[in-house]
Amino acid sequence: MLLAAAMLVSPVRWRDRLRGLVAGTGFVFAVNQVRVLVLYFALRYRHGWFGQLHGLLAPLAVVLLVSLFFLLWLRHAARQTAPDALAG
Repeated sequence: MLLAAAMLVSPVRWRDRLRGLVAGTGFVFAVNQVRVLVLYFALRYRHGWFGQLHGLLAPLAVVLLVSLFFLLWLRHAARQTAPDALAG
């Protein structure tokens, strides 16, 4: 939801926003699937790591990766948006 909110208020064209939302949704889904797999294997093979992974490291990794995705998307979308398009 934070990624969608950030994209919706970004000063880029609506077409770029919609593309970013679709790509961002897929990216968040993939990152979350990796997080769940890592937590599964940590619980199965390294039970002592599970608490730290689940409570701190995995959520932090998700936030950092999604933030990086947003910054890269914003840089790309801003290059596509002409300065005169922002005025209108």
